[in-house]
Amino acid sequence: MNPTRILFLLDFDGTLAPIRRNPARAQLSKKTRATLVRLLQAGHRVDILSARPRAFLQNQFPSGVRIHADRGNSRTQAHRKDVQHLFTVIQRLRPPALFGFGIKKTRISVELHYRNVSRAQLPALRRFIARVTAALGVQKAVGRKVIAFLPVRIQDKAAHVRQLVKQWSGPVYFFGDDDSDAAAMRALRKRPHTRCFLVATNERQKTPRGIRIVRGVSGVRRELQKIIAQTKKANQRGSS
Repeated sequence: MNPTRILFLLDFDGTLAPIRRNPARAQLSKKTRATLVRLLQAGHRVDILSARPRAFLQNQFPSGVRIHADRGNSRTQAHRKDVQHLFTVIQRLRPPALFGFGIKKTRISVELHYRNVSRAQLPALRRFIARVTAALGVQKAVGRKVIAFLPVRIQDKAAHVRQLVKQWSGPVYFFGDDDSDAAAMRALRKRPHTRCFLVATNERQKTPRGIRIVRGVSGVRRELQKIIAQTKKANQRGSS
């Protein structure tokens, strides 16, 4: 048994699985899955925090991994109404001459996917996003080529992370890749025995202080494997 259990908080898209043009095709690789199994076997706790629905995430991860779907929110009737209102207004504000992006209604948000927007149309896209934010006064979560608009009654990722770590006295290692993850990491900076790892992207200009950079999904896997090796050595010293 590991004498020092670590709580691992892990994002899915862009952290444990590569970003795909079609989000439905994102998959946890066999190597990454095996690494998570080894973390569990070493006695650590592994929690997945994602905007994805629970059904999708449960099919990806091994038994023992704790799933926090929908950004940690439990969907209510009020949430459904809020999301439907957002979707209706955003569709009404959508510029007819702006192409290459899609608007998707999820359980807790309305997502704007802009992977296929041309560079020439980015200024028009920014104006559209500003109009939506000003008109609705919503929360905005920025990911890689996606922006999620959340009703004000929806809890953001940083708030859910604070709740999780409040109940945990041991070390916390947080791995993420987008702006919502970086905001959650900033909320943990003053917590002792906490390490934060941000997956680097070409678009990122600045890195928050106290946060380590890793390169891609494979970099995340290497960091986790290092921790597994360190745990094994610690256990061997403890039993000698």
